[in-house]
Amino acid sequence: MKYRTPKLSDADKVGKLLSDCFNISTTKAGKEIFLKERKTDRFIIAEEDGKIYGLVSWDMRGLPKHQLVRLERICILAGPKRDEIAEDLLSEAIKSADKFFKKKNLKLRKMYAMVHSSNKKLRNFYKEKGFVEEAEIKDHYYKGVDEYILSIFFE
Repeated sequence: MKYRTPKLSDADKVGKLLSDCFNISTTKAGKEIFLKERKTDRFIIAEEDGKIYGLVSWDMRGLPKHQLVRLERICILAGPKRDEIAEDLLSEAIKSADKFFKKKNLKLRKMYAMVHSSNKKLRNFYKEKGFVEEAEIKDHYYKGVDEYILSIFFE
C-alpha cells in the first residue's frame, strides 16, 4: 500500500470513496466536496494498483502557535486490510501534521476528531490509539445524533 497526497487527477476516485463512506449522495457530490476541502485540508490517500482504498484529512485549527489539528475525515473501504490501512492512515496524518508544524519551528501538540455517537467502531479505534473522549455534543450535526470529541496530546 502506498500513502500519498492525492492529485487533482484523483478527484473522481476520491469522490467515489467519499460517497461510498459518508452520507454523500453521488460520486459527483463527493468530488465537489473533495475539490472544495482540498483548498484548506490536507488529504492523504491509501492506494494500491491504482485503486484508492482509504483516505484521511486534517486541518490546522486556530493559529500555528496553538499547535492544534482536527482530523476531518477518515474513510477506508471494507476489506481484509481495513484495520491496517486505518492505522497507517492515522499514523500518516500524525506525521504530516508534525512535519507541518516543524516547518514553523513548532511541534504538533494536540489532535482531535469529532465522531458520531453511533460510530462505536471509530470511537473504539481512536481510544485504542490513545485518544480520550473530551466532550459530548448533543444533536450537533443531526437531531438525535450526538458527537463525541476525542483527542490525543503529544509531548
